Amino acid sequence: MTRFPLVLLVVIVSLSAVSAQRGGEHSFQFLELAGSPRVAAIGGSFLPQQDHDALLAMHHPALINEEMHGQIGFTFLDHYAGITGGNVAYSRTHEQFGSYLASIRFMHYGTFQRTDDAGMEQGTFTAADIALGLGWGRELHPGFRLGADLQMILSSYDVWSSFALGVNVSGHYTSESELFDAALLIRNAGRQLDRFGDVRESLPFDIAGGISRKLPHAPFRFYLLLNTLHMWDLTYHDPLNPRTTTDPITGEVKEPSKAVDFLDKAMRHVVGGVELAPGEVIRLRLGYNYRLRQEAGVQSTMGMVGFSWGVGLKLGRYQFDFSRTRNHMAGAPNFFSVTTNLNRFGS
Repeated sequence: MTRFPLVLLVVIVSLSAVSAQRGGEHSFQFLELAGSPRVAAIGGSFLPQQDHDALLAMHHPALINEEMHGQIGFTFLDHYAGITGGNVAYSRTHEQFGSYLASIRFMHYGTFQRTDDAGMEQGTFTAADIALGLGWGRELHPGFRLGADLQMILSSYDVWSSFALGVNVSGHYTSESELFDAALLIRNAGRQLDRFGDVRESLPFDIAGGISRKLPHAPFRFYLLLNTLHMWDLTYHDPLNPRTTTDPITGEVKEPSKAVDFLDKAMRHVVGGVELAPGEVIRLRLGYNYRLRQEAGVQSTMGMVGFSWGVGLKLGRYQFDFSRTRNHMAGAPNFFSVTTNLNRFGS
């Protein structure tokens, strides 16, 4: 089975025609949403932490391991304007073939009224996305793990539909003391096989990395995530809010200093967060996404845009997690999840 990740790497090369992308320039954007309240609470799209959580391993397949055998997790997303979504992840370990994780992700955008050009009602239609995944993880050397998964992605919007194949590959390192973790991911590498129209669209490809560090004598773990490493300039130039200004008297064009411009571009790759775990029962989380704040915030009233928080409770055989991410002043999505291990019910 050691050839499995090599096969998926070949799939990446054969399927992908990847180029640098910004938000809104590709299809299947629901793949960028966090699949776990723990991830959403930190403000990113994965967590560099080996915590034997199937919902974390869904987007970071190197985390799939034998400790997850029999674990199942459910996530529900209460998004904007009645949009709902969620996922299911289930892990099994086979003595001969290793550890696997099967997952289903979905987004449902509601039911819409269909009308003709004259405004006459012609019935209703729905819109939805779904992704089926199968992942595999293995320890290559003490502390070092490698994982990969294959996704079948389907989008259906009324009479239009599209199908794609995607691959995630990741590596993970955990120190011997388990106080330090580091991860590197290649996400959503793939190809649209069945198009919506005449133009072939890309998947939300991303290369990301991250580290986490737990303080040895305090219940804090800090996270630092780096996203979109394959593309430096992530700034969006809004014509209504130009970065350069002109002095109305002298006509002098003023631009941001090079140092400020460099820092702004660098910070758009960075997500930071902290988790407080004073015991086994409760965990508190807080995250900050600089890029989200710059792109989704309203300059006159920024509020808490870009900030996220969450809480986790372990009650008996069940782990419950909740998080809320302030994506915009208009509202904040809510994430709920519950995980348990089915094998424990037979003991």
